Amino acid sequence: MFLLWLLAGIAGIFTFGRRRDPGNLSLACLLVTGSAVAVLLGADLYEFSWRYQLPALVLLPIAGALGATAIARQLDKRRKNEASPAVPAEELAAAGSEQVS
Repeated sequence: MFLLWLLAGIAGIFTFGRRRDPGNLSLACLLVTGSAVAVLLGADLYEFSWRYQLPALVLLPIAGALGATAIARQLDKRRKNEASPAVPAEELAAAGSEQVS
């Protein structure tokens, strides 16, 4: 489960869009997943002890939840963009010139 949460958090990092988008969760995924990896690697490199692995119990599920939400939002945006019919540029230009005159 921890591996799945870690992979979901990493995948959520790569769903970045515009930085100022309030619905953008990629930076939150980066913060939580990066913190979990830093704490785990820091504890493992110094001296392995199970008590230093406890932050993974808290941070990795949060990273997985944020990552899954970010991925779901990205897929939803793609479906909405594919479902909306694209209007050719010629029709837009014709519609704009009709409104002006």
